[in-house]
Amino acid sequence: MYTRTVLILLAIACKGMAQAPGGVTPQLKMWIRADQPGTITATAGKISAWRYLNDATKSFTASGTDQPDWQTNGINFQSSARFSGEHIMNGPAGVNAPIPAGDDDYSLFIVWKSSYTGDQGERLWMQWNCVTQKNGFSLDTYYNGNFFYGGQFEISPYNQGLKQPFTPGTWNISQLNLQNLATKDFEIIDQKNLTTTPLLLSSNGTSSNTARNILTNYQVLGAKCDKNDQGFHGDIAEVIIYDRPISGLERTKVFSYLALKYGVSLPGFNYQASDWNGTTGTIFWRSNATYNNDIFGIGRDESATGSLLNLPQSNSLNTGSGNGAGQTGKGNVILSASLDNGDYLMTAHNGQALTQTTAGLPSALAGTKRLARKWLVQNTGDVDAMGLTFDINGLTLSGDLTNPLNFVIVVDLDGDGDFTTGRLRYFPANTITGSQVFFPNIFFPNGVVFTITTQFPIQLLSKPEPPVARPGPSAGEQVYPNPFRNETHLKLVLSGRQKVACRLFNANGCLMREWGLEGRNGNNAFVLEQPGNLPAGIYSLMVYYNKQLHVYKLIKE
Repeated sequence: MYTRTVLILLAIACKGMAQAPGGVTPQLKMWIRADQPGTITATAGKISAWRYLNDATKSFTASGTDQPDWQTNGINFQSSARFSGEHIMNGPAGVNAPIPAGDDDYSLFIVWKSSYTGDQGERLWMQWNCVTQKNGFSLDTYYNGNFFYGGQFEISPYNQGLKQPFTPGTWNISQLNLQNLATKDFEIIDQKNLTTTPLLLSSNGTSSNTARNILTNYQVLGAKCDKNDQGFHGDIAEVIIYDRPISGLERTKVFSYLALKYGVSLPGFNYQASDWNGTTGTIFWRSNATYNNDIFGIGRDESATGSLLNLPQSNSLNTGSGNGAGQTGKGNVILSASLDNGDYLMTAHNGQALTQTTAGLPSALAGTKRLARKWLVQNTGDVDAMGLTFDINGLTLSGDLTNPLNFVIVVDLDGDGDFTTGRLRYFPANTITGSQVFFPNIFFPNGVVFTITTQFPIQLLSKPEPPVARPGPSAGEQVYPNPFRNETHLKLVLSGRQKVACRLFNANGCLMREWGLEGRNGNNAFVLEQPGNLPAGIYSLMVYYNKQLHVYKLIKE
């Protein structure tokens, strides 16, 4: 049997760390994340210990058949803990329980998915006195003609809670907030009502303090006291508990962090980074009334007061999946890039159909078909050359769907979404693997709009002056000799030390050669090795440098 043990790396889970969800640190009592291997102990994919990220001395534990499964691509390339209905993990109790005894103000955030479609209740997380089965609180689900989840007060004789409908098999970001007010003191917030009115509950209509008396005897994940009672069937990716209510700007920052990380779209919502203090800071996605569908992106927030987040690859859960496989007919987009701290790149589309049109393109692209759908990009920081994968599975498209050069990202640099005016930039695809079309070395400035061609006139790539909006080359930039016989040279003036990507295509759009070059600031001279065995003919040399794509016509004698 293949066995893998994940070791505990205390260096990233030290007590007293300054990082916190969305940068919201005060009174953070519990923070567990399945995406941090250093906090998971797993053998053969079975989790035996799940340590707090904010306090490595505390952990949930399980043994034998109680252990949940560790899913490495459970949600948006992130890990999750999967419970089968017969798994349970026991956490710190007594004085180490996250909610102190008798507490009447706290906040629970959880990222979860239930796959259960039966009519029995489930318990995701709970803290209470299992012996007398009262005096506690849990996050539960139940069926009453529809599926609901919410906070259940385990206090006889009240047994009241506040419920929100959910769809089995879909991921949820949920917050249960107890505000310790006399009336309407408990609320549920999730991605469905975050930008509208929260669901509120008055626990007994008089005083919250007389309705609850939280005890600390037990704390468990995945069941009600033992695995034979209301076991949870589903995944948990992250659980966060504060010993106080979380609302306003702090709630916005926590939800922004969770939505970005897990690919959950929040329409009508401004995503705010952890450095936001109410007057200065970063809004890395500003809500847009037109481009408000399937919002997602990549980002890195690993500053001393950040979220300990590095998300270099992402897709929207509305169109994709945990491992990037696209849902049929949804046109899933995957973004990928190497990021510096403080870099974010977000995108959303305008809701148009994934059908072909010839409208809205310049005359230089006569004969081109593009998707009716358009995407807006908001780039924060300095996200450099990146990759984009587009899934054509289930789409009805004409043209040669095996030729990568039929697929070109057309970028409208002025951002008004009108591709017949202003400056355009083009990024052809490199490969097609199965139904996934991959575009490398893309640069998206902030505020641009792009679409994707599905039938591109390849002959345009052989023109001496291709339809690429760019500054003209300086005197120090040239390809020589041209025509060539055995080898050719490339002279470039670079704006700084960088990688230069070169690809050589024949007149039919087939990739013949590819080079990855390292350049320095100023004048550079490269030898493109061994192109001499190519057949005679016309070729297109595509060179990406200075954050722009340049195309040169070459003739082989």
